[in-house]
Amino acid sequence: MPVQFVASCELPTQFGKFVMHGFEDPDTGQEHVALTFGSVANQAGVLCRVHSECLTGDCLFSMRCDCGPQLQGAMSAA
Repeated sequence: MPVQFVASCELPTQFGKFVMHGFEDPDTGQEHVALTFGSVANQAGVLCRVHSECLTGDCLFSMRCDCGPQLQGAMSAA
């Protein structure tokens, strides 16, 4: 899946200051986001987590899934 870079911005969180990078799939229009913490250039062993979108778990704190706590755990490990 080829994606195109759109923009980056700072994202201050309770876990620290991340940089949010936006991408778009030109074929489908689907948007993707990558969060980075600190420099990842020329680093060996960069911590990485792939997270699927889960509105109810990530934003609304639903108890039906553990998506929110998994995302928070990954961000706090940065």
